[in-house]
Amino acid sequence: MDTGNRTTDRSGHALLTAALILLAGVTGAAFGRVFEGGRPAARLVLAAAAAVALAALLERRHLALSVATAAAAALVTIGLLVFPATTWFGLPTPSTLDALGRALGNLGRRAVEEAAPAPAIPALFAPSIIAVWAAAYGAHALAARAASPILALVPPAGLIGFANVVAEDGARPAYAAAFLVAALAVVYTSGMRQLDLWGPVLPRRSLSAARLAAGPSGRLARRLGLAATAVAVLLPGLLPGFGADAVLDLDGGSGGRVAISPLVDIRPNLMRDEPLELFTIEADRPAYWRLQALDEYTGRFWRPGDPRGDPAAVPGGQGLLPQPPGEGPALTQHVRVTRLGGRYLPAAHTPVEVAAVGLDLRHDAERGSLIVPGSL
Repeated sequence: MDTGNRTTDRSGHALLTAALILLAGVTGAAFGRVFEGGRPAARLVLAAAAAVALAALLERRHLALSVATAAAAALVTIGLLVFPATTWFGLPTPSTLDALGRALGNLGRRAVEEAAPAPAIPALFAPSIIAVWAAAYGAHALAARAASPILALVPPAGLIGFANVVAEDGARPAYAAAFLVAALAVVYTSGMRQLDLWGPVLPRRSLSAARLAAGPSGRLARRLGLAATAVAVLLPGLLPGFGADAVLDLDGGSGGRVAISPLVDIRPNLMRDEPLELFTIEADRPAYWRLQALDEYTGRFWRPGDPRGDPAAVPGGQGLLPQPPGEGPALTQHVRVTRLGGRYLPAAHTPVEVAAVGLDLRHDAERGSLIVPGSL
């Protein structure tokens, strides 16, 4: 390859890398919406851009070496951004690995407990850095190594789509527009790089890639790209039925069940768009109906403590309970369960007699709870 070809190759490489860094930054910013505040999003943008820059530096190296180096760099990034106290002058230590292992082990539980926007706790933020880093590195590998710019858009699009689903404000046109612009930049610069490497398809030798981009065909391609972006962002809002209820309800319909988590974090329920009926009660007077008593505080949540005895069985689901009645008038309550799931039945404190024909109940006298051995 002569000097001119090497120059155009470096130029095409730099433009493609810049486009991929833009795509990675948009991905990090859009995915950062699942966390509270702007600092987590800024850190995700930094991690994604670093992944692309490192992949670009190692593009001409063996793939195995590039992947191993990227994995080590990702670990360093996680240590600096999530567990800085465990590092040694910025380098990960066994304590860093141990903290990361605990965070990944708690991911499933904390993902159920938290609702977006969630605090950037290690159990959620460390896996997010891994996801954004992998998506950015994978996008570069597909666009630069495999010369497949369309496939390179799939990992970032998946993360942005996930954020649109779980974020309380739903899809944001600004993020969609930014992603489309970055995607067009990746496709465009990848195509121009291929022209630089292989030469133009047209027979005229003097017709270089730069002249093609500046000529009528290049201007037409840019205009088509901008028009497609505008249509993709604006047209959905003009279509009939945009924002209306779904024709097919995938939430389980009237027969679905909703279980109440014993960890008291009410934000997921408060963020529901519409109220959901779990059970109805007819009673002589208003009362406080509860499912379960939470008597242990973890520093963040109330949860039920360890049982201090086996709940007493209620044969046939009806009869007197081994609980002495309290002072005051008795309360008669009729409960009809609709979509409530889980093991606990609602009742006003303290139940002294129950009639639930067809259910094998147990009664926790210590906490005044009615328990279904299996599930509703």
